[in-house]
Amino acid sequence: MTVPDGHDQTATLDIQIGRSVSFKASARITPSGLLSVGALTSLIILSVSVLVHVSGRGTT
Repeated sequence: MTVPDGHDQTATLDIQIGRSVSFKASARITPSGLLSVGALTSLIILSVSVLVHVSGRGTT
């Protein structure tokens, strides 16, 4: 899937501590990538809730 220019989301982070320590990071994500991240997060949360429910059944 190709995304037209301008439809991706970007984030940048610049941190400087003192004079000698600096950190720069950037990230870019497309709408389909954001949808994939949301789906994976939902599946992880769902599976963890099932595991917690099952592990609590044996204790009284």
